[in-house]
This record gives sequence, structure tokens and C-alpha cells, in this order.
Amino acid sequence: MNEEKKFVRSRLGQGLDAFFGSDETQQSGESISQIQLDQIMPAKWQPRKNFDELNELAESIKIHGVLQPILLKKVENQYEIIAGERRYRASVIAKKETIPAIIVDFSNQQALEVSMIENLQRKDLNPIEKAEGFAFLIEKLNLSQDELAKRLGMNRTVVTNFLRINTLSEAIKQQIREGKISAGHAKVLVNKSDASDIAKEIVEKKLSVRQVEEKLRKPEVKKAKQPDEILRFQEMISQKLGVTTRIECEKNFGKVILEFNSLSELEDIISSICLE
Repeated sequence: MNEEKKFVRSRLGQGLDAFFGSDETQQSGESISQIQLDQIMPAKWQPRKNFDELNELAESIKIHGVLQPILLKKVENQYEIIAGERRYRASVIAKKETIPAIIVDFSNQQALEVSMIENLQRKDLNPIEKAEGFAFLIEKLNLSQDELAKRLGMNRTVVTNFLRINTLSEAIKQQIREGKISAGHAKVLVNKSDASDIAKEIVEKKLSVRQVEEKLRKPEVKKAKQPDEILRFQEMISQKLGVTTRIECEKNFGKVILEFNSLSELEDIISSICLE
């Protein structure tokens, strides 16, 4: 395997192998080249919508340059970004003329897959960017949730939860993009007929996920206040499984109740527990 091929695989991690296998016939650029910024165009399939806070990266690039090459695909007389759009945008802000890049010979299908997986594995995407990215890949590549999870190296429950978030109204999704509502809140809001009203209350009253869950419980199942330790366990299970959880405990006896809204959600809960 040549050095550029090693770089591509090490940069994207095992996700690239999951998409393309370890077949050594995959071609990558022969060397790292300095490409003019005005010859580069952004990726067509970029899940990231928010490119704020690039000034710090731009200042670093002014001083040290771009330390990690971006990946480009030749398209007629230009180059399309496969991976590294933040570095490209920061280089523009830093008023650089060129950027180090590896030119890869990918088909449009391969370019889409690599570009999306490289971005979706990043931790700094907001929940909606991930949710829409997952939905895009499933539609474009005709994948099942299980197949997508395997290719991204994620638990299927994680993928399923993000896809559910994508079913929320556009108004709520915008609040999530703006950080007014967390991914935890969003999971609670899925499939709720009054989700918009609840979301409004979350923002106005700055409710925690636990407070929202308490509010949505039916009066007849409310119990006396549980000890802090029980509430902590309840929240841990809820966050781990991505579902509303209740622990009802009296002395040394009790029960754990996991709420679900469909058989698909129940299947995901069971899968998540059995895979641990």
C-alpha cells in the first residue's frame, strides 16, 4: 500500500474499509500536491451546514500552514472537496493561495460515500446535521439502518435515534440546530402530538430532559419522590438506551419501566440491551 493510500485509510478510519473493503485496487493520488484555492469547489454532499468559528483555525493556518492534506476529486478543470472543507474554508479566511491535497480517483458514488462518512464520524456536527446525513445516505445508497450502522461503526440504536429526530418538525429542528433544545430533549419529543408546545416550554423555562420526562408522565403512574441515587440510575439508563425510563422502588424491591412508542422502538431497546 503506498503512502497516500495509507493516509486516506488512516484519516477516515475503518469506515472507509467498511464501504469499499480492503481491496488494494482502490486508487488514490500519487502524491500530495499544492492546489490553488480558486480551483477548488465545496462538496455537493456536505452534511455540515454550520461553518462558524473558523477564525481560530484560520489563525493557526496563517502561522503553521495546513498540516493535514485535504482530499480532492478532479472534476473537469476544477477540484471537488471529498474531505477537509473546514481546512479549505479556513485557508480562504487566512488568505492562502494554495492548500496541500491528495487527488483521489473516486467515482461519484465513492466520493459521496467517503465524503459523508468522513463527516458523519466527526463529533462536532449538531444532531440535525447527523440526522439529515444518516437519512441522506439511507435514501441515496438504499441501505437498511443495520447496514448504515455497520458502515459507520456505530450501534444501530444510535442511528435509529438520529433518524427519529429527523422526523420532528422543521421549527423544532431549527431550535436543535441553534442549541436551544438538546438531542436528549429531541428524543423525548419524537412521536409526541404536542411536541411543538413542549419544545416551546423547554426553551422558555429551560427545562432539563429529566423535567420534561417527569412532565410527560401520566398522573396515575407518578410515585413518591425517589432517592437521588435512584433518580441518577434512572437518568443513566435513559441516556444509554435513548428512551424514557422510570424506576419505581420501595425499600429493596421495585421495577424498571422502559417506555416505547412502537414495536420498532421496542426492538431497538432489546437489541441495545442484548448487544451490551
